[in-house]
Amino acid sequence: MGRMYALSLAFLMPVAMFSSYKLMMGSKTSLTDAGKSEEFLKFQKYYLVGFFISQAAHSLQSSHLFALFQHYEIEVHEISLLYLTGFVSMMVFGFFIGPAIDRFGSKRACLVYGGVYGLCCLCMLSKNYEVLLFGRVLSGIAVAILSSAFETWVMNRSEMAAFPWIWIQKTFALQAMGTGAVAIGAGVLAEGAEEMFGFVAPFLLAFGFLVLGTVWIANCWVEPLSNRFTSGSLSQAWTTLASNSKIALCGLTVVAFESCVYIHVFLWTPMLEQSISPAYGESNKALPHGVVYSSFMACVIIGSSIYQHLFENQYQPEDLLLGTCVIAGASMTVCAISSDHTLIFLSFLCFEMCYGAYLSGIGFIKGRFIQMESRATIMNLFSSGQIVIVLVVLPNIPSPLAYSSACMVCALLSFAACGAQFKLKKILSAEYAPVASSEPGN
Repeated sequence: MGRMYALSLAFLMPVAMFSSYKLMMGSKTSLTDAGKSEEFLKFQKYYLVGFFISQAAHSLQSSHLFALFQHYEIEVHEISLLYLTGFVSMMVFGFFIGPAIDRFGSKRACLVYGGVYGLCCLCMLSKNYEVLLFGRVLSGIAVAILSSAFETWVMNRSEMAAFPWIWIQKTFALQAMGTGAVAIGAGVLAEGAEEMFGFVAPFLLAFGFLVLGTVWIANCWVEPLSNRFTSGSLSQAWTTLASNSKIALCGLTVVAFESCVYIHVFLWTPMLEQSISPAYGESNKALPHGVVYSSFMACVIIGSSIYQHLFENQYQPEDLLLGTCVIAGASMTVCAISSDHTLIFLSFLCFEMCYGAYLSGIGFIKGRFIQMESRATIMNLFSSGQIVIVLVVLPNIPSPLAYSSACMVCALLSFAACGAQFKLKKILSAEYAPVASSEPGN
């Protein structure tokens, strides 16, 4: 069984590396003749390095969080409560974090992320359940910041500098690709650290990365001037959502698809472990968590590269996301109806590839439709919607029998995201049609 995972990673890694190379070369070529290219490339470098260091800290924990709780001999239903605590924290504090980012600045929020997540890492060193619960509260706060502040900073900074949106799309593609690459390295590093120093080692490494990322952001990033004049509020964000169908459909896509991602984070370890014994006659300890996680992230890179290749060949973002959601839904349907270990693993790989494509496209779509004044607040409202769905699903999967039902929920959510993108495509087509019909000769 371990050989299967090693072979999958050995195959996926070269494909991911080749995809990364093609994407980076395309990025440099497209900016060669642009007047602001040097300024933009410097901005892009400062952003991506800071984001990747911060993301590495998150990835070091993600691949081993469930395994750490199992190592502490915590029951599955108690592990579910720990995950739920993080999700509730993210939802509750997200209502305050979004307006705070819009009002006080996205750079400041990213600095707060490093401090809060660092304290969370230290809490994970304790076997005390109450300390772990507090750590998960801090984790929810940190992830709420990570999911909105970094993206808000790059969008606001780009708008202030008047960079073309096509360049920002390239940045999001590189970010999605780099997220996968960073996670691969983090997964392998976490696996080696765990084998040498124990289950807490990945969390100590994450603490070090958080310190490094905080120092980089403090010294290399500039707070967008827009944050001095904005006053994002929940009422303003709700008004915007209610009056703008394009933002509402974008939000439905985000809520539905990213809910699947959160549920998948909880599902992949127990689903693969419980199918090992029937398939291979081995215990769940044989599952190489870091290698599996790295394989997933290689697929994220590949999916991101496929999206960017199609985008550069004139495919529209809403069309690409529509297809992505269909494939993601089909993948989770396979997981729901199959008990075969290999088939479940392959379906998870396909889902992660869709996730890479989604990451490349959704940032561009959000940037087009969500205005600067309440950007972080609206994105945190999207996150709160995701958490509501997760809070409904996770408490109802205490046993392997319910894993397939959770996968079917993920499939339905993916198809709901597909429906939202289809509606968005119709709205945009209707807006473009009058322009086309008014051209000479029509």
